[in-house]
Amino acid sequence: MRPSPTSVSLFNLSTLKERVYFDRQNGLIYRHWHPQRKKSDDVRAVEQLVLPTQCRPLVLRLAHDIPTAGHLGINKTQKQILQRYYWPGVFKDVTNYCRSCEIRQRSQGRRPAKVPMMPMPLIQKSFSQIAMDIVGPLPKTKRGNCYILFVRKILPPAIVSR
Repeated sequence: MRPSPTSVSLFNLSTLKERVYFDRQNGLIYRHWHPQRKKSDDVRAVEQLVLPTQCRPLVLRLAHDIPTAGHLGINKTQKQILQRYYWPGVFKDVTNYCRSCEIRQRSQGRRPAKVPMMPMPLIQKSFSQIAMDIVGPLPKTKRGNCYILFVRKILPPAIVSR
């Protein structure tokens, strides 16, 4: 992707692995990079908004902390942010932010004790057993709900013949 005639190219960088350039569009600075791949059919180009300093904490929090993000690790948080945004030092900032995450620190390194597998009971009738799972807490809805309850029927085994 080449800069449009209406945008002003700020500068170009060429490395062995990728081509990078920055340009200004409507008063915002964008970073464009084209990874050079071995496959000639890979024409992927990424356009990232270069974030000002005051916006970076919000993007870090949204990419890592919100319940739907799931407190991703360093690499996945970096990938999530780099899909749309860039700033000088983004890798260092993401690493520091993820390492300072209190929830990550409490859960990291603890592995739950292994529980032996239990045999599944034979089910004779439909709806004689159900399986349930609950997800949450999530952000509250307009009705004040913040959990999702999944209920699934467990069917008896069926014999299929041809």
